[in-house]
Amino acid sequence: MKPRYWLIGLTAPACTALSGQAVRADAPRPNIIHILADDLGWGSVGFNGQTQIATPNIDQLAAQGMRFENSYSAPVCAPSRAMLYTGFHQGHGSLDGNDEITAGFRAEDVMTPQVIAAAGYNSAIFGKWGFGATQGSASVAPVVNSTASLPNNHGFTDFYGYLNHGAAHDYFNKWMWQTSGAPQGVSTTINSGGPGGTAQYTHDLIAAKSEQYVAAHAADEAPFYMEVAYTIPHFDLDAISSAPGGYGVYASQSTWTPQQKAYAAMITRMDASIGSLMSRLDDPNNDGDDSDSIRENTLVIFTSDNGGSPTEDNAPIDFFNANGDFRGGKFELYEGGIHSPTVAYWPGTIAAGSVSDYRTDLADFMATATDLAGAEAPVGIDGTSIAPTLTGVGHQRERDYLVFEHQGSRGGDPDPRIGRWAVVRQDGMKLIQYYDETQAVFNLNADPSESSPLSLGNPANAQIAAELQAAAVAEGALRGVVEYRTYTGSNGSNVQDDSSWDGAGRPNGYWSATIANNGATPRIAHVSDDVTTLGVEIRGQSAEQVVDVHAGQTLTGRNEVRIGAHGRVDLSGGTLASNRWTNIRVGGELRGQGHVVGDVYNEGELSPGRADATAWPVVAPPALPPSSLNTGVVSGANFNFSGVQDDVPLQATSTLSPYAEVSHGLDFGPGVSPKLGNGGTDAGNEFNIIGQTGSTLAAAINNGDYISFTVDPVAGAGAIPSSVSFRVWRNGGAAAKNFAILSSIDGFAATTALAQATYTDSGSGNQHTLTATLPEITATSDPIEYRLYGWGATDGGGNTHINLASLNARFVGIPTLEFNLAQPNNGAPLTALKRSDSHLELAAGLARGPGLSTPNGGNAPNELGVTGFSSGASLQSAIDGGDYLSFAVRPIEGMAMFPDSVTFSLWRDSADSAATYAVLSSAAGFIPGQQLAEVNNFTSGSANRFEITGSFTGAQATTESVEFRLYGWNATASLASTHLVGASLRARFASIVGGEVDPSGQLSVDGDYYHLAGSMLAIDLGGRSAGVDFDVVNVSGAVDLEGSLEVSLVDAGGSLFSPTLGDTFEILTAAQGLSGSFSDVSLPALAAGLDWFVDYSPNGVSLDVVASADFNSDGSVGADDLLVWKSNFGNEHADRTDGDADHDGVVDGRDFLYWQRWVGVTGSATNESHMPIPEPAAALLACAGVTGFVCLRRIAGSALGS
Repeated sequence: MKPRYWLIGLTAPACTALSGQAVRADAPRPNIIHILADDLGWGSVGFNGQTQIATPNIDQLAAQGMRFENSYSAPVCAPSRAMLYTGFHQGHGSLDGNDEITAGFRAEDVMTPQVIAAAGYNSAIFGKWGFGATQGSASVAPVVNSTASLPNNHGFTDFYGYLNHGAAHDYFNKWMWQTSGAPQGVSTTINSGGPGGTAQYTHDLIAAKSEQYVAAHAADEAPFYMEVAYTIPHFDLDAISSAPGGYGVYASQSTWTPQQKAYAAMITRMDASIGSLMSRLDDPNNDGDDSDSIRENTLVIFTSDNGGSPTEDNAPIDFFNANGDFRGGKFELYEGGIHSPTVAYWPGTIAAGSVSDYRTDLADFMATATDLAGAEAPVGIDGTSIAPTLTGVGHQRERDYLVFEHQGSRGGDPDPRIGRWAVVRQDGMKLIQYYDETQAVFNLNADPSESSPLSLGNPANAQIAAELQAAAVAEGALRGVVEYRTYTGSNGSNVQDDSSWDGAGRPNGYWSATIANNGATPRIAHVSDDVTTLGVEIRGQSAEQVVDVHAGQTLTGRNEVRIGAHGRVDLSGGTLASNRWTNIRVGGELRGQGHVVGDVYNEGELSPGRADATAWPVVAPPALPPSSLNTGVVSGANFNFSGVQDDVPLQATSTLSPYAEVSHGLDFGPGVSPKLGNGGTDAGNEFNIIGQTGSTLAAAINNGDYISFTVDPVAGAGAIPSSVSFRVWRNGGAAAKNFAILSSIDGFAATTALAQATYTDSGSGNQHTLTATLPEITATSDPIEYRLYGWGATDGGGNTHINLASLNARFVGIPTLEFNLAQPNNGAPLTALKRSDSHLELAAGLARGPGLSTPNGGNAPNELGVTGFSSGASLQSAIDGGDYLSFAVRPIEGMAMFPDSVTFSLWRDSADSAATYAVLSSAAGFIPGQQLAEVNNFTSGSANRFEITGSFTGAQATTESVEFRLYGWNATASLASTHLVGASLRARFASIVGGEVDPSGQLSVDGDYYHLAGSMLAIDLGGRSAGVDFDVVNVSGAVDLEGSLEVSLVDAGGSLFSPTLGDTFEILTAAQGLSGSFSDVSLPALAAGLDWFVDYSPNGVSLDVVASADFNSDGSVGADDLLVWKSNFGNEHADRTDGDADHDGVVDGRDFLYWQRWVGVTGSATNESHMPIPEPAAALLACAGVTGFVCLRRIAGSALGS
């Protein structure tokens, strides 16, 4: 068994997605203060060139910290806050626009405070939360309207501020909220601290509360995270004129309007609050003594939730150039709406005056905070930690693309088009997709003001647009909301099964999925069909959780695959895939042979090899449906739209045949998306889609303008589809008017539409059901996808409503394997198959036993005719004579087979033909008494065909080949023939996986590989053939080495493999280059006189077997090696490269004798079994002090001609 490294983790608060997460003990764990301004444009602060508004404290943070040139937010408030707290961008977040403010957060939304609580953090928020309560009025107190949205239910233990978005814009609001002992954890408090009991300017209250929190917690052993969510400079601008100090230094600006004075005064007031907060970090108890300062252990990040608004409250955005030189502002997808001023300050850690051009957005905050805290964010979040950029420690991972969505309102840009979504690539290329389906591509590096869109008539630019559009769809623009899902399957269950998860449905690309073993004994889960998630984590609490990815199958975590402590993924010829990376955490392991797509960051163990099949019990799969199954035409699947509004993929069904599975629910094609407000009617209980602007069905196919679902028959059943239906209605005249149904059976070709219709009416009262009657096919066990295409929309915003999708089909029992006898008469052995399960392979074709022969004429085609069945009266006589027909099968590697039944179909040529038949198998033995079935006395003649079916009762799983035989006897004439017209098998399959790793693994990584500090690469050597006899890792990208290497010799044909001189084992290849080296190398002992040389080349690592006296590792023993020995003579802390040939740590005379015996030997010419090893006594004679040196020098000179 290869060693493992375990991490004992703390447990997070009660939250399914977090419980059992490990905590890194070496994390810096600073206090974290995140300051979020409201509607503050890029150019509104001095460090970005503002000259009219004073921001000295913020500018000082920039001067002494790091300024981000390319920091982003969402275009409006609510989605920015959702990004900040949950780590998901708008495409995956539950709040992707301000129109969802009333609904607020879901109870299941996991936020930063909940995660870092596992690392001992306390968390607080002061200011604008914006969700969970009514607005209230001067006379009516607000009330909680969404308990799930409250900050105290998402990890914030302290809160003071606004629970309502609208109320947050009243700077003299009577009602504020705070955490309390009330049943809901929050209660209102009256703002009455002003003169005569009047309300105070709420910004000042929020600033004061943040300082009080620092004072109260500065001395705590536990660190804190404090969110300071100012509402400045969001409207109401007029309120500040009534606040203490009013317009401040701007009151004397005689040429400024009141709004201009107010806007500037608000920002400077906020700046002063930040300065006061920083002073509180220096002197938390405010006693004039800064010995209790926590400044150097506090990370402060300042940013804004979106750009300045040129359309609200007459805000003087243009006067102050508040959005800098960027185009547009709040609400818009141009840079003015989403490019935010951002500073990070952490004295002693962040270099003063540093500038980063890394493209980051608010979704990166959760990843950064959890990284610094030593905690783990929910798997698959969109954000990426920027801690390496901040601290200069570690590798900064890049988010290749940032995705943003339009919130639904127009900004101030003169272009009448409204952006639908935007994607920004790290290299500065940006695509905006408008609601009218037009596009604009900008090169932000050359054109940051977005004044010169690239011509899409240029093929190179069109290609960039296509790449960016594909990336946006892949990243999740306008797609489904993340679901946090937990694996609940029993030991040995399948990951892809609906029944293996909490909630409904099969895993899909919006799941943050956790497969965790919280028990005390090891558990396994199987990926025997492709599984796609947004992110998937495998971990155990104290016992191992294994996920076995079967041959030909793929487990995908689109954003991340994470193998946590006590987690293990075994690749049994399968693939582990991510668009980003696989993280192997401390205590996690990836082993086996197969393929990894995406970068790999290894802090645990990587063990190429093949899983042994003996260590895990096999869990029996469900019983097969009866072979006689024939349901007639029934409802195969009818989707349930109840409560649905564009929730994809829709898995819920009102009816679903027990012989069918929805392998992928009703979902959008890449060319369509939900309407998401902005006009149109959301009637509820439906899909409401836009984007079907193609002019023909062919164009719709090319654009991906469809919705679709996929149905898969269960094992042992075949589907014969009968009809498929979709019901649609057009929202208005701009909606698509042409519709067609296609299926995967015909490859979605425009010429093979199953049904097509044109509808020109609109409105919910004009609903149309389009039904395709499907041509009958042979029963199939393959999944079939059905698509409804639409085209002819005159506007990209024209929307179509779908509220019915259903399939009718007939289901029949089908064999697992069935021979195809439609070939020349009597051909044997027969290997042609009508069908065969992918988990099975043919070990031996259908053939005659040695006692049978081919009949002489008189046989019909499409059969296997035989003569020679025993004339004896017993089964034993047939066994003794070899009178049988047979075939053999075996499960593929990594699978176990449960045989259910085997069937032979035949007819007797005449009354003289064998009259009695029996089915036997090698599993029970070919002996009397072990018949699976026996029949006799069937009427002869080709019209009297009969079947003999042998059934297995209580069959055990097998990983070996199983042979099935049909014996015949009681023939009255030796030449009387029997005709076989069919042979089939029904069987079930289950995966198996083992604990050890055999020395025959090749693991390929399609990406970069980072072998991080503390990690291990475990390599087994059992022979000289790469990937067959010894492990190898092939990396298509670059490799960076820091961790350790452990090499073991393993069994090779009955004995331990023994490398010989000159052997080279290339264990790691790096197509794009290798950097670094292993921090520690553990190598097995070799025969005396041999040594290992770890050879680092520009593109890989090899293990070379060299002579111990080859001190300079050049492959031969010669004069250069003697000089190495001579220059290090007497070194008592030496290794081979210093001249220590006998590994005793000292360079002495014995090492010279090694050199003397081996001089002239090259790496490929010598067998170590003939190498004499010097005796200890001889070493004493070789050299004694200086005299010996002189002697040796002369000997060397004479022998080598020098």
